[in-house]
Amino acid sequence: RRGLSQMIADALIESEQVILGSLLVDNDCIDSLEGLKIDAFYRQDHRLIYKTIIGFIENNKQIDLIILAEELKRNDDLERVGDLQYIGALTQNASPRTVKAHANKVINQWKLRRLKALLSEIGNDVESRNDIEEILEKAESGMFELLEGESESSISHVKDAIIEAIEWEDSDHKGVSTGLRDLDSMTNGFCKSNLIIIAGRPSMGKSALAMQIAENVSHKEHVIIFSMEMSRREIGTRMIRFHGDRIGVSQAITHASQLNLHIEEKPAITVQHIRSVCRKQKRKHGLSMIVVDYLQLMQGNGDSRTQEIGAISRGLKAISKEFNIPVIALSQLSRKVEERADKRPLMSDLRDSGEIEQDADLILLIYREEEYDRETQNKGIAEIICRKNRNGAKGDVYASFNGATTRFSDYNGRPILREVSSKSRAFNG
Repeated sequence: RRGLSQMIADALIESEQVILGSLLVDNDCIDSLEGLKIDAFYRQDHRLIYKTIIGFIENNKQIDLIILAEELKRNDDLERVGDLQYIGALTQNASPRTVKAHANKVINQWKLRRLKALLSEIGNDVESRNDIEEILEKAESGMFELLEGESESSISHVKDAIIEAIEWEDSDHKGVSTGLRDLDSMTNGFCKSNLIIIAGRPSMGKSALAMQIAENVSHKEHVIIFSMEMSRREIGTRMIRFHGDRIGVSQAITHASQLNLHIEEKPAITVQHIRSVCRKQKRKHGLSMIVVDYLQLMQGNGDSRTQEIGAISRGLKAISKEFNIPVIALSQLSRKVEERADKRPLMSDLRDSGEIEQDADLILLIYREEEYDRETQNKGIAEIICRKNRNGAKGDVYASFNGATTRFSDYNGRPILREVSSKSRAFNG
């Protein structure tokens, strides 16, 4: 076994020498070395030589054997890589035509070393009986990096930010459409990398609105609904009931079956589980949006429920940025709403944690007066109250609501009466 290991090491070192020698005789070989990191080299002296070479090339400077030797000597690194004779011998191994194949060998061996280290680390965590969710997340995250390659650095010069900002302002900068005219007009759609909170008291229609938006997006893009409250059967029944009234049950079934809509039906899911499912979905089909129904039913870490919800909120925001998608998270509101004469919700009514308010990019609160006053003139009307919007205006929009089909639609009716009825009372407790 030691003989085989030595043969593999010798072949790896030879591939590294071919890469370095090829770069010295033809700097354009760098174009064939995509994905080859400095750390991928097995020998430390080869890492130093490679770092020096690519430093010149990336700054549009030519480098050859003589320039390399001078640069190493100037930085007192010549002795660390051996001597002039060893550096000179590198060019004898040059093979620009096969450099890509040698680079793949180096990268693959590097990944094997990283995999071995990862498995050893996971094994130690298991032996130490650490938190199972953390172990699984570490394992999956490490495997994902190996499968997808290391992510690019997120650091950039401010000029890149300015250019991106100008391009965004010059475009219509619209996110994915909600399917509701007035809501799209106010929010510019749901933007990528944004955490959108849709909140309301029970029976206000927050789940219905989120499902409707998810269905609208899933006509062209892939969407996942993480449903901890409704079963997939209930979601399917709602869709068939609505579309069946319009186009018939048979066509409704065909329509719904063709949507790019995926449902994860599991209680008390974690942020780690959502991230795992998103990774798999993105690799297989792509991913444009997720819906979490609802935030307070998730499981997280923390010494109190407030800390736990705060950690969940931050985790969902991180997922929106990692996958560059809008994340819609539904949230309950506290009972404080029921204690006021005007029962229109406020951001402070968000249940369990003020951190939800901080993490969210867009907060929409659902209010339907008929849930409190059976005699209201505003039956069948929902107010969608935007209390926070990083990317646009705040305010109220109105939508029609059909309780039988649990569907929202554009409102085209008379002006809304905003007075608080003296008969306003909570029927839901």
